[in-house]
Amino acid sequence: MTSYLFMTIITLMALGVALFVGLRHRFLMVVLLLAFFFRLVLLFIQYYGLFSIPGGDADALNMTHKAWVWSMQDWSGLFNEINNAGSYLYSFFGAILFKLFGYHELLLPVVNLFFGMLVVALTGIIVNRIWGARPAQLSALIIGLYPFAAFNSAIALREEPSILAFMFGLYFLVKWLQEESRAGIYLCLAFFGLATMIHPGWVAAIFGVGVYALLLLFKALPRIVQGSLVTRGYFHNILTAGSIVILSLLLSAAGEVTLGKGISLGSEEETVAELIESQFTGMPQGGSAYPTVIATGDPFSRPWLIPARIVYFLFSPFPWDISSPQQALGMISSVLYLFLVWKIFKNWKTIRQHQECVALLIILALLTFIFAIGVTNIGTAIRHKTKFLALFIILAAVSFDSIRFRLLRR
Repeated sequence: MTSYLFMTIITLMALGVALFVGLRHRFLMVVLLLAFFFRLVLLFIQYYGLFSIPGGDADALNMTHKAWVWSMQDWSGLFNEINNAGSYLYSFFGAILFKLFGYHELLLPVVNLFFGMLVVALTGIIVNRIWGARPAQLSALIIGLYPFAAFNSAIALREEPSILAFMFGLYFLVKWLQEESRAGIYLCLAFFGLATMIHPGWVAAIFGVGVYALLLLFKALPRIVQGSLVTRGYFHNILTAGSIVILSLLLSAAGEVTLGKGISLGSEEETVAELIESQFTGMPQGGSAYPTVIATGDPFSRPWLIPARIVYFLFSPFPWDISSPQQALGMISSVLYLFLVWKIFKNWKTIRQHQECVALLIILALLTFIFAIGVTNIGTAIRHKTKFLALFIILAAVSFDSIRFRLLRR
């Protein structure tokens, strides 16, 4: 009974996100309500077996089962499991909820529903800060109704909480760059760190912040060398940029940080080149595996392999890859990412004039590279690139003001 009460409260909280953010930003109200009901319908369709969401069977059941098993222990035994949680940190979180409120198969998906609504709301809020209200409407609509983003809110997988932590990090990164809020950048790194704990691939976002801070440092140092007047605020900015670079370096030196699918940083056994090369040795597996010509080979003697892997990661499935109706659903992903990447390239000159967008582009490039190199399956590629769909949308939204839909009119 307690689990039902908890799920009811969380569902109402998810609806409350739509209403609260919608009242503060009225241009988002309709879109947020659509996103909420779309996710709620998907949740029940999956639960009653009317449709099988990709990842909603074996993967989600495995996460839920491990959480249930851990919840059977006493509190001392449960907290001992955190040392062995690894990629099952989400299951550890679920075990705590099961222990507090009782087991129910829908409990974790309902929590992800709440997380998913926060992701949609944060996407609209960030775009509004950078590009304005109308682009924010369309941005929230895209991520709110994009099926593969909504799937994450309806099943018990770690993707949604890691995406939410990443989105909070992006919000505070933009806040730092727009308002020079030093607290913002450290909150950004804290949330990126949390996202990395849930899914290690997000460490690329922390490296991206470090690279951008290093660029700021290189731009600032000549002023000191030339003997120009240095104000207190200018000096603080240099210290902030320097500290961010140091934090990123410390993280990279921490050792054995696994990125994407099998790429580890900080390992003394292999160089970066060897780690990249190792991702092109195994044969692709699964019903939606990449063509062998893309998945295997020497990426250094055949340098086109790395760009080809990135292209396949972003834009697959292609028509020749489709062999079933379920795979045809992936064409929605292909069309959307073609549209978003085209918008980014077409408006590059405008985007690069915004310092926050330069930082976001660096993060996007690193995330794309890390995940693209480690993936040889179209289904896995769709799931991974959906993690940072909001980042694509935020950058592409520069020209969304010219797109009109009757639904989005005030």
